[in-house]
Amino acid sequence: SDIAPGNERIWVEDEVDWSPDGNIVISSSSYDAHQAEVVTLKEINGRSIRFQERLLHRHIGRSHSIEDGRRVPLAAEVGLLTRNIQIKSDTACSGRLLVGRFRNTSGTEFAGDLRLSNIEILNFGPSQLPAIGFSNVSLGSSIISSSIHHSCGGGIQAVTSSGISLRDNVVFNTVGPGIDLEGQTHSLIRNLIILSKQPEGLANWVAGIKVNKIEGSYLLGNVVAGSERIAFHIRGRECLLAGEYCAENVAHSSLHGVHLYRGDGFHNCTKITGFLSYKNYDYGVMFQLESSVVMDNMMLVDNSVGVLPVVYSPSAKQHRLGKKYIELRNSVIIATSSTFDCIKDRILPLSANSTSRDRAPHYPQRGRIGILWPSFTSEPSQWPDNPWHKIRNYPGVSGIMKLQEVTFTGFTRSCYSDDRDVCIMSNPDSMGIMYPITAEMTRMSHVHEQNKFYFHKLETSINGSKDFEYLDMRCEGSRKALFKDLDGSALGLQPPVSVFPKSEFEWTESCLHAGIYREDTKCIYKPSTQGYFCKDTDHALMILESLDTEADRRRSSPVVSVTGSFVEAFSSGVSHVPCCPSEHPRAFYSVLPS
Repeated sequence: SDIAPGNERIWVEDEVDWSPDGNIVISSSSYDAHQAEVVTLKEINGRSIRFQERLLHRHIGRSHSIEDGRRVPLAAEVGLLTRNIQIKSDTACSGRLLVGRFRNTSGTEFAGDLRLSNIEILNFGPSQLPAIGFSNVSLGSSIISSSIHHSCGGGIQAVTSSGISLRDNVVFNTVGPGIDLEGQTHSLIRNLIILSKQPEGLANWVAGIKVNKIEGSYLLGNVVAGSERIAFHIRGRECLLAGEYCAENVAHSSLHGVHLYRGDGFHNCTKITGFLSYKNYDYGVMFQLESSVVMDNMMLVDNSVGVLPVVYSPSAKQHRLGKKYIELRNSVIIATSSTFDCIKDRILPLSANSTSRDRAPHYPQRGRIGILWPSFTSEPSQWPDNPWHKIRNYPGVSGIMKLQEVTFTGFTRSCYSDDRDVCIMSNPDSMGIMYPITAEMTRMSHVHEQNKFYFHKLETSINGSKDFEYLDMRCEGSRKALFKDLDGSALGLQPPVSVFPKSEFEWTESCLHAGIYREDTKCIYKPSTQGYFCKDTDHALMILESLDTEADRRRSSPVVSVTGSFVEAFSSGVSHVPCCPSEHPRAFYSVLPS
């Protein structure tokens, strides 16, 4: 059960043999990493632990049950800080352990090797430097069942090293990454990282575990329970490589749970797998990669946005068509779990104000989002000049997102009458081509229709004008998107099912049938979604690229499609740049019956 503030006793999952007067840390289980607490042990009786202080914050002690019987563990973590052997600097913030290679005066080279077990290290690490640093080490160093805490710098760092093993360690309250490894074939097993703080003046965001520059890492059962910015900054894995390399890792109480950005990933396809990511204030998973992406075996719970998916291809700037894909499979997205508290979880983490411009987008009346509509473009977001989700879209990248065996659940009116959790929502700051999403063997379990999709409107002009002359001059048109439920499992309608936003609002009322083609007997409009649900209907995205190099210098009429009695204007495929710049060919897109 949950432990309320003021309590002086907790129950843990497994029996422990800890001694009285030792110190333990209880992680945050909210959106604020700083709700972690250190207490002094008073009495231990099997799974029951009593301590001398009273708790200041609520800590979750239970799981969330999914309709299919699976349980999602969302309890706070507990780590032992005290060890029998202690290494402590005489002067706070001045001690370091350095392991590397050196030569003596006669030219003999000595290779360093460090093997620690059941050691406590505290008050180490000058600012911007780790408590333990490895450099050019390759002899199989290891740190096992040890604790590093209250470091004025980072925890453990390795550069140009290989074969380091970190197992069953607790790293608490560092200014910098808890673990930051570069090199090859490092192994991280069951490490607990709590409260990684952002160093003052550092532009790049801190991560609890940073392993995005490792060749061949092994991550099993690690937990980052609170970082002021990122929980896991990873590289991922090449999709075609066999074997399990990443499983049972947990990221929570951070801004980003799992983070991959420019320079991470692999050339053709990057795989992200094996994470439970919950109660992250912005994104459960945020990736902006140059390769196609496969996400597998992911559990995303109580995040403001479950997934921000961006794939880019620089070749698009040279007008070479890049074909990319994103796959999410064998995964669960839970918007609001049974552990979410409408009062206690309505808090701002301490890092929210300093990162306010990077907030994730949301439904206009708040609530949580499962997937933000994917972006396929020629470059990632220009962070830190722009927020993570503000993407410049160009039409030279062709993409699709596929959902396979994905379960959406817990999408509801979460707390207040105007709150609404939404499974899939358009990105309000990415106005280019919205490439299709398809779904197979995917369930939206107990999700009302108004919680399944939300499409933002694109205003036609500042003063609300809808006349054809203004439309004729616009670079952007209405928003068009296409979700296809290929087997009907997600929406419970006769397949194939097409879902697309209303786009006819910018036409004059003189048009009898305007907008994307639809049959009245098969389609129904959902005002809360601002879109149409069409059963037994197959649509496709069509993109037209202009080969007229002089088009930018002339005023041209909009491209219009006529299907039966329906008239629809194609939308521009370029956004966030001056109107249709000459370095990018003009492109127009629409959704048509196939």
